[in-house]
Amino acid sequence: MKNILLVCDRANIDRPLRRSLGHLVNSCQVEVVSDGFEALHELAKRAYNLIIVDFEISGVDSLELLESVTYIDPGVPVILMLKKEHRTLWNDVRTLMAEPILRPFKPISFLRLVDTLLHQHLERYRDLSQIMTATLDSLGNQVGVEFAFLADNTGTVLLSTGQMSDEQRAALGHLAAAQFATEPLPVASHALPVVCSPAEKDHDLLAANILDNLVLALVAGSSRAQSPAEHLPQAMQAAAQNILLAIQDNVFATPGSPPATAETPAEPAPVTIALVPLRFNRRDVTSPMDRHQSAAPNEEVNWQILSGNAAVLNRLQNILSN
Repeated sequence: MKNILLVCDRANIDRPLRRSLGHLVNSCQVEVVSDGFEALHELAKRAYNLIIVDFEISGVDSLELLESVTYIDPGVPVILMLKKEHRTLWNDVRTLMAEPILRPFKPISFLRLVDTLLHQHLERYRDLSQIMTATLDSLGNQVGVEFAFLADNTGTVLLSTGQMSDEQRAALGHLAAAQFATEPLPVASHALPVVCSPAEKDHDLLAANILDNLVLALVAGSSRAQSPAEHLPQAMQAAAQNILLAIQDNVFATPGSPPATAETPAEPAPVTIALVPLRFNRRDVTSPMDRHQSAAPNEEVNWQILSGNAAVLNRLQNILSN
């Protein structure tokens, strides 16, 4: 179900807006707050698919609230409801990447605008989810790779390819995140796999820190004292940059700006890749026949990982789980 935040003093909820809300509650969850401070508090707690703001709110100026939203939840669509005497602010509202609408409005016009913005927003995150899934599948199909996955900075595996048991998912996610943690992670309760010396290893873990709270990793079989195949670090770099570009185009880009193309390439900085030698208990290693499955999400994942304000990717969980 789509989440909508309405920021409006209840005394200003007139009949057209009330009728519109009556239609929306059938397909959306609508949270109503009466001032800008409450809105900022709500946005810090959860992500919304659409924000509707009345110009005449208390606490925080409505235009300042719009500016804050662009930092709190990049790309979320916003509607600002104006009265006719505020018509001169139309261009200012558009500059803040919001859609203005004059009150009083016809409910059908308002609902069409809401539907258009929700659809556009959903498509952006669906595009991102498809790119992330395809990139992870491609990485998982590299020669020698048994698992490939994305994890957050707590070690929770968000998306994986290959048949990973729950124990493997927990252990490998924790180990990948620990390579880049600025503070020690809680002690893991699982024993597999074992970090060992290069002479004792039978696998390698390669982990790349894509963002402060997003780690890309793979596990590949490896002979003892042998470095990982040269193509794997290169494949990791390519996959990490592909995901970074997708995030840039679909999440952090200014709404309405063109995506990066071959003619106007964006050049993310090379990511740091950590290499960890591992020894698996052989009964816990997936057989080659079972390795490659399409990337599938962990259904209990919190996708709010791409911004420190807990606001961006929880939408992907719903898209990928359907």
